[in-house]
Amino acid sequence: MRFIHVYDFTRTDDMKRRTSGRWMVACAGLALLGALRADPVDLAGADLRVEAAGDLAADGYVNTAGAAATLTLAFDDDVAALPSLSGAIRLVKLGVGTVTFPAARAYTGGTVVSNGFLAAAEPAWLGAEDGAITLAGGGLSFGRTTGEAIKLLRAVTVAAGTTGTLRNAAGGDRLDFGNSYVSFKDATLRLARAGDETKTAAFNIARTGSSSWQGNGLATGGTLDVGPGTTLGVWEGDVFGGANHQTDITLVVREGASVNAGGSHTPLTPHVVLEGGSHLLTNGGLRGGG
Repeated sequence: MRFIHVYDFTRTDDMKRRTSGRWMVACAGLALLGALRADPVDLAGADLRVEAAGDLAADGYVNTAGAAATLTLAFDDDVAALPSLSGAIRLVKLGVGTVTFPAARAYTGGTVVSNGFLAAAEPAWLGAEDGAITLAGGGLSFGRTTGEAIKLLRAVTVAAGTTGTLRNAAGGDRLDFGNSYVSFKDATLRLARAGDETKTAAFNIARTGSSSWQGNGLATGGTLDVGPGTTLGVWEGDVFGGANHQTDITLVVREGASVNAGGSHTPLTPHVVLEGGSHLLTNGGLRGGG
């Protein structure tokens, strides 16, 4: 850092005005403040690939162009606080680490997670509500403790031939699929626990509004994998069968997991795999894995 010394001198400029040498220090201070208060990087419609976590712009990214721009996170490191994002930005995550949203981000181009996790307290922090989320090998991780369910309220699609994961904090608020479009046709949707292995992570598939139910995104031909240490409640018949003809879903309940489908009004999928130590409750009674 360059230091500017202060001298007790005065001078007369060409306009015969006296000025103090301390004026020099004031100008240097203003320049330093300007450098510290940097603006977000404007993608201006151009795609950007970030190869290292340390290369992320501290003041975030914005796209002021009409055309959408893609911001690709290609590194494997964890990031505790993703910088701000705004404008028509499509966020793509490739690395194996976890990138955490410390607050809501106002980007509008949607999200693709091909590896690792994007983590947030709530789904609403992951860009605009109408921004589609695609899981193609990666996942979303949520977690908070307020006593109220976390409502997904987003269009989430697991790409065909891949596994996408929804991870919820052990002992935290339940993650509710109600009123959200979750599709895993010809793919696997895995429910997983994060954190304390002595506690369970709760999930729920239920109608949370009278006419806006979109649970039929749970599409024919996919696999719902309920992971160890998780619980899943199923309270609407159309989730696994009935009017929407979704009976080709395969339900896998892992060791130490439980599914309560006792509130389902139509038959559960006939394709059920129960691992040892797992439990499935239906209208027909309780079943356990051997």
